[in-house]
Amino acid sequence: MSKSGLPLGSLSPAGLAALRGWVAGGGGLLVVLGRRATEGYLGPAEELLPVSFSVPEGVQEATVAIAFVLDKSASMAGRAGTLRKIDLLKEAVAQAVEVMRPEDVVAAVAFDRDPHWLVGPSPAQDAEAELYTALRALSPSGGTDLYPAVEEALAALAPLRARLKHILLVSDGRTVREGRDFPTLYREVADSGVGLTAIAVGPVPDTEVLGELTRAAGGSLLLLPDIRELPRVLIRETQRVVRPRFLEGEFPVQPGPAAPGLGLHELSLPPLHGYTLTFPKPTAEVALLSAKADPVLALARLGLGRVAALTPISPAAGPRIGSLPRTCPGSCPGSFPPCGRRPPRWRSPGPGRGGGCW
Repeated sequence: MSKSGLPLGSLSPAGLAALRGWVAGGGGLLVVLGRRATEGYLGPAEELLPVSFSVPEGVQEATVAIAFVLDKSASMAGRAGTLRKIDLLKEAVAQAVEVMRPEDVVAAVAFDRDPHWLVGPSPAQDAEAELYTALRALSPSGGTDLYPAVEEALAALAPLRARLKHILLVSDGRTVREGRDFPTLYREVADSGVGLTAIAVGPVPDTEVLGELTRAAGGSLLLLPDIRELPRVLIRETQRVVRPRFLEGEFPVQPGPAAPGLGLHELSLPPLHGYTLTFPKPTAEVALLSAKADPVLALARLGLGRVAALTPISPAAGPRIGSLPRTCPGSCPGSFPPCGRRPPRWRSPGPGRGGGCW
């Protein structure tokens, strides 16, 4: 039996009891933890799963590192209504940092023609005072050259031990091209594994460069004609990074500790384009992992049967899960398993309903 496309939080107590009884009697339940299945509050349904959405004790430290890269060029001296654009930027960053957890790492670098560090990578609880002081002193001046600021942000994030690393870039103007090798910068961003969200504010942002940066990172370019919306948008984007339910990008799949016993250790799978972020429960058997060591396929016994959770998701802008083959002998186009492989079979040994294969 499989469950996908149905919000797990919508299952009634009677429905959950029926599923639990089915599995405990020797059945098998495969739960596909896609976007729709995990939307909202899961409630008691999470108790059935071999994985949890709660971060375990001991995994809290430095789970997220965010570098704010902020345009302080002369154009930020302009006004939006009665407010200066630079003051709206300061307010937005100060409020965004407040939604970060104390153990999350924050860094901030402003740029005109040169990068100017406001605060180096530090836990948010230690960096707030220094960052707020630097923001108060921030004044607009000079031209716009985001290239060295992005490079320095990448370098600052590189040595950090954090589950997620992300750059939040805000700019309102056209960056200089002279003497800048942007294809190299795009490759550096792509190779770093750092996420990047660019917020292009005002009427003439550099959507070409910002767009290429976000494409290299698999991130988002947000167009914000009215900078007065910046505090709300930056807070929302910070919350999205700090408390992600889904990770998007390209993630290789590798065997987990339970793979040999399930015949999955030699299975070659294409990379994922995203997955639901979960943590294995103590009784879980993790068969497949992402390159970040997060569960892709996990199983757990329940009575005489087993429950499995599969975490890949389709990318937000498209229907694919991984780069599956278009055609394959003996299978439907884009089917799993690729190239005619037989799907793995899980058996619940022991008395009762025998087998429990699915």
